[in-house]
Amino acid sequence: MAGRDTLEQINGFIDDYDVDAFEHVVDGTGEIWENYQIVSQPSFIFLDANGESTSYFGALGVDGLSERLDTLTSN
Repeated sequence: MAGRDTLEQINGFIDDYDVDAFEHVVDGTGEIWENYQIVSQPSFIFLDANGESTSYFGALGVDGLSERLDTLTSN
């Protein structure tokens, strides 16, 4: 599971798609993928103030990401 992409490929994706406005996590060991049962990219794991997680697998786009972040920050 670990090593799906190299750091160079990850940085290339970030540059190519201009998605550097938020943090990208590099999971070199696969521990995060395993812990959150991630099976594909893109995947988003949202953590609320209590540490509870909500998973979304697939592309969100700007509107979808904004909607989920608004929901998390409004509570």
